[in-house]
Amino acid sequence: MNLQYSRLNFTIGQISENFISSEKMKDKVTVTKKEVSWQEKLAQIKNEFPTPKPTKRLRQEWKIFSKDLEPTLIQATARLNIKSEQLFAYIREHKIVPSNREQKQRLKKIDFVRLMQRFDQQTYQHYRHYFEEMELNEKKRLQKEFLEAELRRKLPVTKKKTRKEPKNTPPFRLPYVAPLPVTQLLTISWDEVIFNDYNIMIRFGKSFSKPWPAPDSRKSFKYLKKYIQSLKLEPLQVVLVGNEIKEISNAELVRDVVTILRVRHEFIMHDEESMTVKASKVLEMIADTPTDLLGFIARSAADEAVWIDHLSSLQDKRFKPIPAFEIIASGNSVSTEDTFIFTVSHGGRLYLVWESTLHGRATYIFSTDIERYEESIQLIYDYIASYQKAKRMRIRNREISSKDLNYIAFLRHSSINQWKEKLQQLLNTSP
Repeated sequence: MNLQYSRLNFTIGQISENFISSEKMKDKVTVTKKEVSWQEKLAQIKNEFPTPKPTKRLRQEWKIFSKDLEPTLIQATARLNIKSEQLFAYIREHKIVPSNREQKQRLKKIDFVRLMQRFDQQTYQHYRHYFEEMELNEKKRLQKEFLEAELRRKLPVTKKKTRKEPKNTPPFRLPYVAPLPVTQLLTISWDEVIFNDYNIMIRFGKSFSKPWPAPDSRKSFKYLKKYIQSLKLEPLQVVLVGNEIKEISNAELVRDVVTILRVRHEFIMHDEESMTVKASKVLEMIADTPTDLLGFIARSAADEAVWIDHLSSLQDKRFKPIPAFEIIASGNSVSTEDTFIFTVSHGGRLYLVWESTLHGRATYIFSTDIERYEESIQLIYDYIASYQKAKRMRIRNREISSKDLNYIAFLRHSSINQWKEKLQQLLNTSP
C-alpha cells in the first residue's frame, strides 16, 4: 500500500512539473512573439476581399481588351514581355494544347489568362473581376463534364436497337495539333546569307528563313559572293524560332557589311552606266560605319596588311578610310580592284593617301584641305573610276593636270621600313 502511494505521489509530481515547465515555455513564446502591424495583417488578407464591381470606365476598357484574348504564341511573348523559352516551358509544364486556326497556333482564352496571372500581375489585377468570372465559368464547365461522365458511367446499360453502321465507316481520329516551333541558336557563315532587295534570308540545313529587314541590301549582291568570302568576316549568331529570325546578336555587322557592299555596287553600277560615283553619297553611306571595321575590311582584302595597318594608325580621327574601287580596263574586258583612300593630317595640311590592297601596287599621295576635302575625293573618284588605260602610269608621268588632283608623289613598295621613312620624309617636306 505504501509503495503504491509513493508511486502515485511521484507520478503527480512529474505531471505538475511538466505542466509548470510548459506554462513557462508559453510565457516565453508570448514574450518573444513579434507583434504584427495592421498593415501587415491587411496585406495578408487583401487577396481574400471580394473583387469590387467594375466601373463604367473599366467596362469600356474590357470591351476593347477582351477582343484579343486568343493571341498566337509569338504575340503572347510580346504582350507578356517574356522570352519564347519561358512560354514553351510553361506550356509544357501545364500541358497546354494551343488551338490550330487559320494555320496559326493560338492560345485559348483561359490559358492566356493564367499566363497573364503568372507573368503580368499588373494587367491581371486590373481586370481581375472579369478574369475570376472566366475562371469560375471554366470550373463550372469542367464540373458539368465530370458529372455527366459520372452519370453515364453509373447508369445501367440498356440495349437499344441501333442502325447497323456501314462497314466502311472511317475510324475516329483526334484533330491534328501542329508541334510548337523549335527555337535554335545557330552560327551562320556568310556563305549561307541570301541577299534580297531590302532584306536578307539565311539558309540552315535544307531550309530557308523568313526575310530579315536590311534596307540597304540588294539582290545584286549575290554577284559579290567571292568578295564577301575574301573579307573573312565573323559568322552571324542567329536566334531562330521555327523559320523566323527572332534576333541576330551581331546585327550591326549585317548593317555595316551591307553598307560596304552598297559602296562597291555603286562603283560597278555607275561603271556600267558610264558614270562616276558621287563622293558625297559614299561619305554619307559610311558615316555610321565604325572606322575599325573599315580598317578591318581593308586589311582582310589586302595581300599584305602591313601597309594598310600603318596607314590606319596615321588615319585622322575626324575622317574615315574611304572605299574606292578602281576600274581596270584591259582590252575589251573590265575588272575592279579594291583600293582605299586614307586621310593623314600633318603640319596643318591634309593628305589623301591612295592605297591598293594588291601586292606591288604603289602608294599615291595627294594634298587637300578641309574646304576642298569632298571636292578632292570626287576628283580622285572621277579619275580612278574612268575607263582610261594605264591610269597609274599617267599620274607618275604627270600626263594629267596635277593641279586638278593636287598630286604630290608616289611611293613604291620596297621594304615596309623604307616605305615608312619615305612617307614621313614626304610629309615633312611637302608644302
